[in-house]
Amino acid sequence: MADSLRHDAYRRLLRARRRVRAGRMAPTVPARSAAAPSGSGMVRRAVVDGLPVLARVVPDLRLPRHAEATADRVRTLLDEHRIDHWALPLRRPTLVLRDRDRAAVLRRLRALGPAWYVEPLGASGARTGRITRVAASRLPARARGLALWECCVATAGSTFGAGAAQRVELHFWRELPDGALAGQVHNGLVDRARPEQLGRSGSVPAALAGRPLDRVDFPIDLVYTWVDGSDPAWRRDLTAAVAAADPARLTERATDPARFADHDELRYSLRSVEQFAPWVNHVWIVTAGGRPGWLRPDHPWITVVPHREIWPDGDGLPTFNSHAIEACLHRIPGLAEHYLYLNDDMFLGRPVPPELFFHGNGVGRLFRSRGTVDLDPPTAGEVASTTAAKNTRRLFLDRFGVAAGSKFLHTAVATRRSVMERLEAEFPDVFAATRRARFRTVTDVAAAGSFYLTYADLTGAAVPGSIRYEYVDPATAEGRGKLARLARARDADTFCINDGHTPDADPARTAAVIRDFLQRYLPVPGSFES
Repeated sequence: MADSLRHDAYRRLLRARRRVRAGRMAPTVPARSAAAPSGSGMVRRAVVDGLPVLARVVPDLRLPRHAEATADRVRTLLDEHRIDHWALPLRRPTLVLRDRDRAAVLRRLRALGPAWYVEPLGASGARTGRITRVAASRLPARARGLALWECCVATAGSTFGAGAAQRVELHFWRELPDGALAGQVHNGLVDRARPEQLGRSGSVPAALAGRPLDRVDFPIDLVYTWVDGSDPAWRRDLTAAVAAADPARLTERATDPARFADHDELRYSLRSVEQFAPWVNHVWIVTAGGRPGWLRPDHPWITVVPHREIWPDGDGLPTFNSHAIEACLHRIPGLAEHYLYLNDDMFLGRPVPPELFFHGNGVGRLFRSRGTVDLDPPTAGEVASTTAAKNTRRLFLDRFGVAAGSKFLHTAVATRRSVMERLEAEFPDVFAATRRARFRTVTDVAAAGSFYLTYADLTGAAVPGSIRYEYVDPATAEGRGKLARLARARDADTFCINDGHTPDADPARTAAVIRDFLQRYLPVPGSFES
């Protein structure tokens, strides 16, 4: 890679990055970026964040651990050379330095290694895009602040790697005539302080030692629903339930065994959480009674919960209805007040903060789609999410006099246990009827979906937010194209791989597509795998 990505070369790189993210080209690195040894791994040409870079190969790459090591390495470097610095209590490691120390800092950065990169920050705190390798002959000598990171990949050909998301930021504060220091990069906390107010080097200023108001510091659990569609006992129960079901009450493909196929999605979804959301407090996996064979039985982070432990009276078990299961999730013993609900085909796509899902005051974020529901009544054979949204609209119009017609993205649902309990208290008969339905029916509500989200919106327990999201059907050419683009760009906060909407697809081919993509996207085994 060229030493500096500036001017015309940088503009060409930006155009290349846009083409990479659009899936129109394969990124390349100039041949002179040959492999070189560095620390515990070889440095090789790679693609990280959709850009061609030099990266250190770390087979057991753990992004949270790498982010901590990055910040520690920079702090140690500053301490070794007695360069004063102070920490701001932000989600991303951020250090304040005197502007007069800038030249000394830039000289010392070259000791970091060949796979380290630096990028100037603008006055707003935004990254400028002028990325330079730290080993370059010229570094951004006039920058108000710098972002620093080391690029790493799990394998030489992998796009799973550490990059700018694991950065540490250096903010240079200029000295004022009265001796105070003034920030030049917005940080949201403080922009002026006297040296004695900052305290000793390496510390957080005493006046900022508390939690930033908008930062989440409460525990957030994660709840999955999972089923092993190949389990013989479960399949016998399914066959018996199908024989007793009334087709006139069922939604689209409610009894189709393909809907319960397992492609190891849960394993990779958990890998995504461990890599991209280390702040998750505890994981609960709700099952019909089985457990994944690859899951360590003694892992302290994960608990498997059978349906029978959260069902109020057992009426409706065994169930094959995700809506019925969702109506019981808030009954998990020990579940935190704040939790995320995911299906096992949902994945985090890149590092995300808890503030993506909750505000610091505990209010959740909801993610509306552009879709709306029509005015027809719920109809047998209809898509289950549509019938559930129609039932929500009718119930809320009758009870609260409000019209609710929007759908929501099929992504993680930020949920508060106490709010779900209040919702059940408002509609106990609706919850009970949904739990009794062994398959998804035209009378169900999506208790952990549109029903909860509409109620949370109405009562102020959640407010609209935004999320970068993809929905993928891997059985289609369009879906396979989305997967290829995701593997290159890695620019989605979350994505869902749902293989249940193309009934004439080749199941074996679809399964191979899913497994191949997931292994490339998340190649490092989780600590929870046996």
